[in-house]
Order: sequence, then C-alpha cells, then structure tokens
Amino acid sequence: MEKTVVIVCGNSLSAAQGGEQITLDVKLGVRHGPGPKIITKTLWTCCVEAVTEYCRIIFDLFPDDYQVCVAAADEVKCHPINTWRDEDQELTKVQFGFQKFGCPALQLPVTAHPRNHMTSILQGLQFGMRCLAQLTATQYAASISQPSVRKSTSNKGRIVLFCCLKGIADIKEIEKTALNLLHVENSDIKQKHDPARLAIQKCDVVVVNTYGSLVPTDIIPVPSYTLFSDLSMSVHSYFSNQLMYKSIELVKTHFGLKSTLISNIPMKEEQSGGRSFNYDVELVHDADAHRDIFRSGYIPGSTGMSQGGRESDKDAVILRWSTPKSMNLDLQYCSSVYRVTPADVTSRPTICLVNFVLSGKPVLLEQPRKNSSGKIISHLLTCHGGG
Repeated sequence: MEKTVVIVCGNSLSAAQGGEQITLDVKLGVRHGPGPKIITKTLWTCCVEAVTEYCRIIFDLFPDDYQVCVAAADEVKCHPINTWRDEDQELTKVQFGFQKFGCPALQLPVTAHPRNHMTSILQGLQFGMRCLAQLTATQYAASISQPSVRKSTSNKGRIVLFCCLKGIADIKEIEKTALNLLHVENSDIKQKHDPARLAIQKCDVVVVNTYGSLVPTDIIPVPSYTLFSDLSMSVHSYFSNQLMYKSIELVKTHFGLKSTLISNIPMKEEQSGGRSFNYDVELVHDADAHRDIFRSGYIPGSTGMSQGGRESDKDAVILRWSTPKSMNLDLQYCSSVYRVTPADVTSRPTICLVNFVLSGKPVLLEQPRKNSSGKIISHLLTCHGGG
C-alpha cells in the first residue's frame, strides 16, 4: 500500500487505566519528605505511544517511498495531526500534533449513550476514506504536469484504527460503515471530477483494539478477509501493556520488514565496578536484507543461541558483534545496502550502539557458528551522511 492513514480514536473506554504504572519521585513537602508517586497510563496514552512507534519506523526506513497521515478522533470530530505534504512526513510533526491536540473530551461510561463509544471510531473511519482519496504531493504534481498519467495513477491505501471496542457488534458496524463510505467516496469523485482527489482502487482497514487489565473483551483477532473486491479488513486485539511491541510487529507485517538481533555487544556498567557485560539490540529493516544470508544456508535458530521469548525473535537473524583489531577498517565490497532502525529506541543498549555508529565507527558483524570457532564476517553496520 502506497498510503497509510492512522487514526487514534478516543472514546469513553479509552479513558480507562491501561495497567502500566510509572513511579515518579516527587517532593511532598518538609513535613512528609520526598516520596514516590505512582501514575497509570490510560488506554489513550498507550494508543498514542503505539502510533508514534508505528510512524517512526516508516519514516526511518521509507522516507521517500511511503507516506503516512495521522489523525485523532473524538466524539466531536476527527482532528488531523499531519498531512500528505512532504514537510509533514516526519516524526516531530506527529509528536507536536498530538501534543497540541492533548486528550479527547470523554464522557463517563455511566452518562454516555450505549453506542456513543462508536462515534469517534466511525468519524475516524470517514476521515480515513476521505484522506485516502486525496492526492499526495507527489501524486498531485504528476497529475498536473502530465494529465494523461492521472488515469494510470495507482491509489491504494490502508486505514489503521487504534481504538477501544466493546464487542463483536462493533466490528460488524465498522464493516458496514467502511463498505458504505468507500463506495460513496468513489461515486462522489467520479461525479465531481475533483482534480485533488482520486478514486480508491484498494483499501485495507486494520482494526487494532486495546483493552486494560480490568476490562475483559470478546474481540477475537481475525486475519485479513475480503469484504468486497476493493475492500479488505483485519482485526487485532491486544492488552495495553503489549500494544507498543505489537505495533512494531504490525508495521513489520504491513511493510514487509524483518529483524536482525545484534548480540554480544560489550558495554561497561559503572554500577558494577566498570565490569563489562554483553547486550543484544534488535534492528528492523527490509526483509530483503536477509535474502543473501538465507541463500548461504543460514537457518533461524540453528546457531545454538537463545533468541528470546518474543514471537518476532523466532524469525530474526542473529549476528554477533565482532571487535576489530583496528578501527581503521577498509570497507569491503557490498552486495546490497539497507536502512535499519532500532526496535526499542529508549533502551540503554540501543542508545549506546546508535551513538557508537553515529560517531563514525563502523561495526563488523559475524555469523555465529554452532560447530566451528571460525569467524564469518558477513555484515557491516555504519552510518551514511551522519544518520
């Protein structure tokens, strides 16, 4: 899909606590002294964090290939966070947009109408359809300069809804609404011949439901299924504490990405008397980056090394940090070059690895061998142009 619209839907359910707690050290005054304060993230906050990570990976790996439009929906209307313009395709724009939007005005479940929680979701879906129909800056420039190209211009996209649902009836309502909105939007475009819009040839609706520890859900995950020839839909349901990690798995599925685990990275810990410990860092990249290493006979899990408990680790390629005798490395001939981005940008091992590479020091990576002590240097991790 060339275009992706991501909607965060705020309703009465998203105000619930997400189960993840953060402990803050605050001063309670002279009489009471300092003490910890515990705050709990809401489901809305968990969704915003997941969307930010989803967008970060796309912006990092595909700055010129794919475009993302983000919006926040509440019970009044859908508020755009960024646009299709090239200057809006960056993470800082998305972060600033959510900061400016703040939190949606939510009604308590006691006072809300039984179906009010669907208002923001359906408004977000309507916004998503209209957004997909709009031409991006690249599409518009091509259609203006070469009008004949407009007829052959592809306009396929995906709408990702991060929301909180009550039950199966909500899924049925989303299916019915999505089908109706798509056909109405395409019919309107054909009648008005709007130069700034293009009929949607293919739309994929992805529903990501999240729930807290105290809110049971009967939403069952469903793989992609066809609603009509030009419309498909899939359903995902995650506990709020898993949403951040699951959003990374989601973007990997949507954009054909895989992971490489850089293992045995040496780091010194000041808290342990300067002793060195080994850490692992997961990098996300295009799946084609694994093509050559698989051709060489590499089988995930065949190295005898632990790959962790995450589902993504089972398909990850493990490459081991190789400390060179000299930092003046002559770059070897490369068969291919790929962008990479960390899966967890906030972890200390990731920050140390990124700073090391950004300082201009390349990292040699070797394939770990189970039955041999010889080294096979297969990859080089380095930065180009300062990033």
